[in-house]
Amino acid sequence: SAKKPDMKLSIPEILKAKLVDDWEAVTKNNQIVPLPREPTVEEILHEFQEWVVKNKPATLKEPNLMLPTIISGIQCYFDKALGSNLLYRFERLQYSEIRKRYWTGQDVVVGVTEKEMSCIYGAEHLLRMLVTLPQMIAQTSLDPESVGHIRDYVNELLQYMVRERDRLFLKEYDNAPPAYQNVVRS
Repeated sequence: SAKKPDMKLSIPEILKAKLVDDWEAVTKNNQIVPLPREPTVEEILHEFQEWVVKNKPATLKEPNLMLPTIISGIQCYFDKALGSNLLYRFERLQYSEIRKRYWTGQDVVVGVTEKEMSCIYGAEHLLRMLVTLPQMIAQTSLDPESVGHIRDYVNELLQYMVRERDRLFLKEYDNAPPAYQNVVRS
């Protein structure tokens, strides 16, 4: 049995606190992230890409070559993982409503009104995905060198999110309406 790739991330304390606040808002206070979010995951990743190109962090190897692939991989992982791995139970009804509005509903026009979840959700859910990324990576057959590159880029993305936290993260979540809470509890 081959050794699975191991990816250790350096989650800044500020972002750990954001994760705790996020968990509390949703699971204890019955609040939800208002959707669609601004900026979206797609916009955050695009802005990060521009920041890397402009600032050329020394920790990142070959950004011109690797950055587009890593950004599109993170976005793809987000789109695939959101519904199954990144939501709290209380958010599942909201997710199904969003899916209906942008993917499965009768008003959706294929190729016109469809939107990936990374074009709707924001920093709160992206952060949840980034901290679970090491477990996701462990399920792949990536070689250690590739895992190291992904780790370096994700660690830099986490630092970027710390620097931009006031702009990226919500100050307050929405209180879920009583009707929403009743459906979730039933």
